[in-house]
Amino acid sequence: MKMDNTDTILIEIGRSITASRQRMGYNLERAASLLGVTVKTLRSYEHGEHQMSVMTAAKMAILYGTTMTKLLGMHTGDGAVHPKDVKLRGYKYIRKAMAMTQEEFSEEIGVSRGSLANYETGKTDMPVKAFIKLCTVGGLSDREVNELVRHMIY
Repeated sequence: MKMDNTDTILIEIGRSITASRQRMGYNLERAASLLGVTVKTLRSYEHGEHQMSVMTAAKMAILYGTTMTKLLGMHTGDGAVHPKDVKLRGYKYIRKAMAMTQEEFSEEIGVSRGSLANYETGKTDMPVKAFIKLCTVGGLSDREVNELVRHMIY
């Protein structure tokens, strides 16, 4: 896989995943088994070679006893900027709170309009780099990011 400058994000996330796994005392095999992925897949996440989905990252955060913002190394803010106090029930609510169309928001976070539509309806899971961008553009605080993830899981 060819690495570019944006892949430094994946490398940093990988380091955090590895440190979190080791802090909990899991070896690769045990963690992969508990996460429902292969050792090869987990290793590729830890080395920053592949991007995981938001749901996989959420499962890791739970397993490793941390939050999404800590696991993904994303301090998104102090909560000073709120998407008009909308209850965080999903990606679509964040976009609508910002009064943006799918076209505008998809361009802002760097995904296709079709992909954004699939993320909003739950047809597909968002990749973590797009998730980080969405939370940053949306001005979500750390607490709000973690509430959003909890809503998606439950």
